Amino acid sequence: MPDKSWKAFERRVCKRFGGKRSGPLGKDCPDCIDTDPFDVECKFGAAAPINKTLQENMAQCVRNSTGGLPTLVMKPRGWKDDDAWVCFRLKDFEEYYLGG
Repeated sequence: MPDKSWKAFERRVCKRFGGKRSGPLGKDCPDCIDTDPFDVECKFGAAAPINKTLQENMAQCVRNSTGGLPTLVMKPRGWKDDDAWVCFRLKDFEEYYLGG
């Protein structure tokens, strides 16, 4: 049976983090195992809506980077600062923290 695209994506991401796909362990566990200290959750396709604004914000973050890890921090109005999201491109994160 051919592999589903989202499963293949999870498998590739987990491998980049040094682990493997957890498979059908239930809903309340990360998509990857053996990725300490990271608990990795993957979203693919319709489950990962990356709108134009987010793309533009990440592009600006990368463009303005001066050699460090391009880090995009997002906080919608009304959220507490502690609940803001921190985003990286996988290739940048891998280079800086996973030795890729």
